[in-house]
Amino acid sequence: MSLRKKPVVTPGMLAANRLNARKSTGPRTAEGKRRTRFNSFRDGAYARSFREVILSRGDDVALYDQLLADYRRIFSPPGRGDAKVAEHLAREAWLQRTGIRS
Repeated sequence: MSLRKKPVVTPGMLAANRLNARKSTGPRTAEGKRRTRFNSFRDGAYARSFREVILSRGDDVALYDQLLADYRRIFSPPGRGDAKVAEHLAREAWLQRTGIRS
């Protein structure tokens, strides 16, 4: 026997939940869709490599590679953890420059 009480869901709560669920359907406007279309590329465990994101957007990968090389040179990472920091900073700088992340 479980000691945990089951939540009581009243018909009014259920109706309100269904109404709110209809409002939460994601972006509907062209601008909203444009802003969110690359979310899965850069976030989450199943995100694609960042180079694939750049290629899929039609951006110049060579420019990103140069930016990454500059960050690696500036921070001259002695260990793998530091290299990840330089990659993260380069990725964030790229997202800011291209307007993906505002």
